[in-house]
Amino acid sequence: MIGKQILNYKIDSLLGKGGMGTVYLGKHMKMERKVAIKMLHPDLSSNVSLRERFKNEASALAQLQNAHIVTLYDFEESDEGLFLIMEYIEGMELADHINKVSGPINEKSAIHYFTQILDGFNYAHKKKVVHRDIKPSNILINSDDEIKIMDFGIAKIVDSEKSLTKTGTQIGTVFYMSPEQVKGENIDHRSDIYSLGVTLFQMITGQCPYSNDTTEFQIYNNIVNDPLPDPASIYPGASKHLAQVIAKATQKNVEDRFQSCEEFKKALNDTAFQTVIKEPATTEAHKTQIKEPTPTEAPKTQIKEPTPTSSTPPKKKKKTAIIIGVCSFLLLISVISIFTSNSDSEEEVVGSGGYVENLPENDYGGEDVYTVDDAEIICEGGCEGGDSNWDSEDMEGEYPQASERYLNYDDIQYLSKYELKIMRNEIFARYGRIFKSADLKNHFNSQHWYVPLYNKVYHELTEIEKHNINFIKQYE
Repeated sequence: MIGKQILNYKIDSLLGKGGMGTVYLGKHMKMERKVAIKMLHPDLSSNVSLRERFKNEASALAQLQNAHIVTLYDFEESDEGLFLIMEYIEGMELADHINKVSGPINEKSAIHYFTQILDGFNYAHKKKVVHRDIKPSNILINSDDEIKIMDFGIAKIVDSEKSLTKTGTQIGTVFYMSPEQVKGENIDHRSDIYSLGVTLFQMITGQCPYSNDTTEFQIYNNIVNDPLPDPASIYPGASKHLAQVIAKATQKNVEDRFQSCEEFKKALNDTAFQTVIKEPATTEAHKTQIKEPTPTEAPKTQIKEPTPTSSTPPKKKKKTAIIIGVCSFLLLISVISIFTSNSDSEEEVVGSGGYVENLPENDYGGEDVYTVDDAEIICEGGCEGGDSNWDSEDMEGEYPQASERYLNYDDIQYLSKYELKIMRNEIFARYGRIFKSADLKNHFNSQHWYVPLYNKVYHELTEIEKHNINFIKQYE
C-alpha cells in the first residue's frame, strides 16, 4: 500500500499492524497534514453487510469531537478495502509508556492521566457510544502529556455483525473484558467502566492482573468469578485509595460498579472514598463454571450454571474432613519450619543496637542479604549514624540506573542471571548492605565505592528501587 493514494491522502509508511487491520502514515497531498490511515482486515472488510453498516457508523463516529478522543476525518470504501482516515498523534501508547518508561505510574500522574481518560469516555457514553475494547494500547499520551483515546466504537460496530462470531473472530482483548462480555451477555457503558478499572490497575502496578502464562480459559474463569488481586500485592507503592476505586469499578455485578464515568472520576479524586467490596461466592458449587472446549469443538465460550445441591453426601464429608486434617498438619509443619530456620529470611543490622529486620523470601531480594553474627566489621567513618556516600562524584557502580529510574525489559534482556543478581543486590549495596552468599559478599567488598553500613533498613529504599528489585527477580 505504500505510495498509494486514498482520497486526497498519499500513504507514506507503515505505522503498525493489529488484529483489526493495518495502520499507515499518510499525508494530505495539498495541505501537508499528516493522518493515520487504518485499513481494516480483509476478513472484516469482505463482509458486504458489514461494509454498509460500517459506513453508516463511521459517519456517526466522525461526530465525536472531544479533546481526548482521536478524531475520525473520513471514510473510504473501495475494492481494496475499508479505510478510516484519522487524526495522527505523535506520542506513545500508554502500554509502551508503562513497559518502557515509567513502570508503575505514581499516583499523582496516574490520576492526572486517568481523569482525562474518564472525561473522554464520559463524553462518548453520553453520545451512546460504547468502546468495548479498552486497553492501554488504545490510549495515547501525546507530546503535551495529554491523553488521546483511539479506535472508539470500532469494536461495537464489528461485534454487532453476528455472522463474524461463527468464524471464531474475537472482539476485544481478553485481559480487559468484563464478566458480561466473557459470558456473551448484553453490555452497556458499564462494561467499559470495568475495563477502565483493569486499565487503572495496570497503570499503578505496572502489569496486568492476569499472567501471560495463564490460559485463556483460566482467565475467563478468573474474570467471571474472582476479584482482581490487591494492587499492593504486586506493587507495594499502590495506595489503598486507588485499590478501593479499582475494586468498585471491577465489581462482577454491573449494578455494584460506578454507574458513570463522572461517578468514577469523583471517587478517583476523593482520597476519602471507600466502597463495600462485594465478595464473590466462596465455594466451588456457587461459582459460574465455564466449560473448556475439547479439541474437536470449535473455540467458544460456554457458561454452565451450577446445579443447586441440598446437602453434601456422607462420603464426601468424610473425604473433606481427611483433606482438612492433612492440610492442617502440613500447615503446622510449615509454621515450625519457619521459626526454626530463619537464616535465609532475616538481615541483622549491626552497629547501633543489633537491630534485626524481617526480610521475607522473594520480597525485595531479602534472601540474598548476608547474615552477620559477631563478625569483625571495619567501617570507614564508623558504623553508627554514618551515611553512604553513593551520591558523591567518585561513587560508581555497574548499574546506577537501577536506582535512578524504573527499569524495563530493554535494560535487562541481555544480562545473565548472575548479572541480574548483581544488579538487584547493587541497590542494597548503596545502603551499605553485606550479603549472604560468598560470591556476592566478595563482589561488593571488591568495589572501591562500596562502604558497608549496618544501621539501614529496607524501608529506606525508594519506590523506584523497590519496584526494580521485584522487576529484576522476575527474570533471574
